[in-house]
Amino acid sequence: MKRQFESERRNLINHSIREQEHWTEEMAEALPKAVASHLRKAGWIGQPVIREADVVWKESFIRLAPGKPWTKLETLQYVSVREPARTAYMRTKRMPLEVRDLFMDGTGRMDGRFLKVIPVFRTTGPELSQGALLTIFAEALLLPALFLHSGIRWLESTAHGINASLSHAGLHVTGTFSHDESGLFRRFDSEDRPYKEKDGTYRLRPFTAEVESWQTQGPLLIPKAIRIMWHLDSGAYDYYKGTIEAIQHPEDH
Repeated sequence: MKRQFESERRNLINHSIREQEHWTEEMAEALPKAVASHLRKAGWIGQPVIREADVVWKESFIRLAPGKPWTKLETLQYVSVREPARTAYMRTKRMPLEVRDLFMDGTGRMDGRFLKVIPVFRTTGPELSQGALLTIFAEALLLPALFLHSGIRWLESTAHGINASLSHAGLHVTGTFSHDESGLFRRFDSEDRPYKEKDGTYRLRPFTAEVESWQTQGPLLIPKAIRIMWHLDSGAYDYYKGTIEAIQHPEDH
């Protein structure tokens, strides 16, 4: 499954467009005020517009169900906000379970294997595809080049950010990017992500991706600690957290 991830990653890289575009003040001015403020504060003006990157996780954890303990993961991730597309490989440290999470050509798919060869689950469908696109939308916190995507529509501003929508391949999701006092976007919230209930049905539940801390990477400020959560009837369900080591364009390493 790890080889499959590497193959999908290489395929996305081979189909990417090589260009030498840099963020300019004019590009920022053409975006909503809250977005421009985030770009300036994070140091993107004058830097390359990165549309594809490996997200290098120093450590990561998943909580498989509300109330369950955290399980340590190995996470490999590649994201393209040009398509948009993403592929991720996750392996639990406590048990020999591998998961591959793919969104490509507007379709989401998730596969799990035990002991590398025993299929545990294979999931696809419109709910998974919608959830995968929403994940990429939230990952604009990592790669703000997504804000230049033609499928973005800027909706009303809020006291602490802006509402926006993203459309791609017949899918449509909305969310809110909220900034802190410094002007950095630190949170993404949406009510458009399907959550799989105990009976196997899907229901839209409030979803949050939050940047808990930042770090420097050259001239940039990038997220360091990330937390992902659902908001269920029983309360907040933190299901993924991790620490990012770097966000790297594939040609840079």
